[in-house]
Amino acid sequence: MNINSKSISEIIKSRTSIRTFNSDLLANEDKKKILDILKDTNLNTPFNEQEQHCRFEIVELESKSPEEKRKLGTYGFITGANQFIIGITRKSEYVKEEFGYIFEKLILEFTKQGFGTCWLGGTFNRENYAKIIDMKENEYILCISPIGIPANSRRMSDKLIRNAIKASKRKKWNTLFFEDDFSIPLTKNNAEKYAIPLEMLRLAPSAGNKQPWRILKEKNTNTFHFYWKIGKNLNYNKLHKIDMGIAVCHFDLMIQEMDLTGNWIIKQDSTFKFDQFKYVITWIGE
Repeated sequence: MNINSKSISEIIKSRTSIRTFNSDLLANEDKKKILDILKDTNLNTPFNEQEQHCRFEIVELESKSPEEKRKLGTYGFITGANQFIIGITRKSEYVKEEFGYIFEKLILEFTKQGFGTCWLGGTFNRENYAKIIDMKENEYILCISPIGIPANSRRMSDKLIRNAIKASKRKKWNTLFFEDDFSIPLTKNNAEKYAIPLEMLRLAPSAGNKQPWRILKEKNTNTFHFYWKIGKNLNYNKLHKIDMGIAVCHFDLMIQEMDLTGNWIIKQDSTFKFDQFKYVITWIGE
C-alpha cells in the first residue's frame, strides 16, 4: 500500500467520519480501486508477531430492500452508502490492536483516494452481516465501515451526532503526553523530533471520541510507552484496544515518513503497570 505517495500528515488532517454519501452507484473504476486496496498484503504492524488474524470483505447493498438494510442496523444512521467494508478476525490477545492499526491504515488510503468512510463498532447487527459474507470457523466481525463518495453536505442528524461526541475536538497535548511520570506533562520541546508523530497520534479517531491514549516518554531517551486510560463506561473500555491500534498506526506511519528508526516491543515487566492505565506497547527510537 503506497500511502506515502502523499504526506501522511495531510491525509490524517483531512480524514473525517462520513455518514452521508452520494447514493449514486460507484463507477466500476472506483470499485476496482477499493478492491485493489483491500487485496494489498503489505499490512505489517507492530503487533504482527503476536497476531495476523485480520481480513476484510466488501459487501454490496444495492439490491437490498429498505427492510433488509434496516435489519443490518445501519439504515438511517448511514445514508446513501451501498458498499460496506467488513472487518473480520479471530479472538486472540492482541488482535484488536492489530485490527485497529490495519483498518485505520486502509481508511487513510481510502481517504487519499477521495472515498468517505466511518468507523462503526457498535451501531450495526453483526449476526445479520455475518449471514451475507463468507465467515470461517472461529471468526467474528469486529468493526465495519461504509465506503463511497461523500455527499455535498451533511444531514442534520449527522451534524447532531458530531456535536454530541464533539467529533472535531481533541484533548490538549498536556493531558495526553507525559515524561517519566503521569503527573509530569511532556512538552513539545522535550519531545523534540517526535513532536510531529505525537501530534498525528493526537488527531486520531476513537470510539465516542474518548481519546483514551496516554503516552509516557522516558526522560533523555526516545523511548515512548503507550497506554490507554481506563474509563467508567465499560462499553467504551471494550473498544479502547482498537483505539490504541489506531493511535499506534498514526504514530508509526508518521515516523516511517520521517525516517525515524527504532523498534517496537511489548514489555512484560510489572513496573509498567498502573492502576488507571493499561499498558500496550513501547517504541524505542534510536
